[in-house]
Amino acid sequence: MKQKLDLEIVATEQEEQQIQHLIDLYNLPYDNYTNPDLVFRLLLAEIASQRGELNLASELFLDLAIH
Repeated sequence: MKQKLDLEIVATEQEEQQIQHLIDLYNLPYDNYTNPDLVFRLLLAEIASQRGELNLASELFLDLAIH
């Protein structure tokens, strides 16, 4: 029979602040970095620039920068 061990984690105040900072970074609002429309437009602009469509790419990058 396995026995469950009760382990206590002791962290300094600085470590707790670092942990909270990482948790806050992980819990960023949905549309900051994972908005599908933003990712799509960024990829579209990148592909357009690689294919030589610099006018389209610059318009898309400008639109992304403004919004």
